[in-house]
Amino acid sequence: MNIMNLEYCELVEFDNQMIGGAATYANSLTFTHEGIAHAQAYALALGDSTRTLSKGNTKTFKTNTINFSFAHASAKAKARDTNSYSSSSDRSYSIWVSNY
Repeated sequence: MNIMNLEYCELVEFDNQMIGGAATYANSLTFTHEGIAHAQAYALALGDSTRTLSKGNTKTFKTNTINFSFAHASAKAKARDTNSYSSSSDRSYSIWVSNY
């Protein structure tokens, strides 16, 4: 690109213009099967003020009459900057129950 004439350049101010911005992402995944339980959660927040929370909980047990597996995962993300606000959340449950 050739710039021939710079006489038309002028200063531009960004009053009340959105630059940057807050962004969030949340994802959770669970899986269960006989004797197996898996939970994972991801939370990401970008901005001037951020807050994230991810939790995972699993439980398996076996008795003479039942086989039980449980998984729960949750993710929350919040972000704020001077121009915007963003919030994301996700939750997942998996349950496996079988008898012999």
